[in-house]
Amino acid sequence: MPSKLKAHLFREPRGRPIFWLHLALGIVIVFASVARFVVDSALLPSPTMIPLGLALVFLGAAEKLPPRSTRLAGALRTGYYLALLTYGGVILVAPILSLPTAEAWYWAFIVALVAGSAITVWVAWQFWVADHSPA
Repeated sequence: MPSKLKAHLFREPRGRPIFWLHLALGIVIVFASVARFVVDSALLPSPTMIPLGLALVFLGAAEKLPPRSTRLAGALRTGYYLALLTYGGVILVAPILSLPTAEAWYWAFIVALVAGSAITVWVAWQFWVADHSPA
């Protein structure tokens, strides 16, 4: 099982054009969700959509890399799965979030998402530096 998981996460990026759509849609969702904090408009998506937007950004970025960047793509795909798990957690706990005392739960998920995303970006950066440093 671990070898299949490793083979899936660290495979070569596919580079198909559909992943530009994932990347663009993810960026739009993240910016629109963050803008809802500032504008407070019902037309913008809920801030609970931020993990889904980040997941799409990670997936789109992982699949648009050059074929030799398997480690970097693997780190971004790991971030994709972590963001999806966070989104699932937010959706499952959403009924609790409507309670007056549930704001702490919401911020706990946001902190977990930010920490997971920061770790993913840091690991991806380390892999990128290792791949592009002179041998």
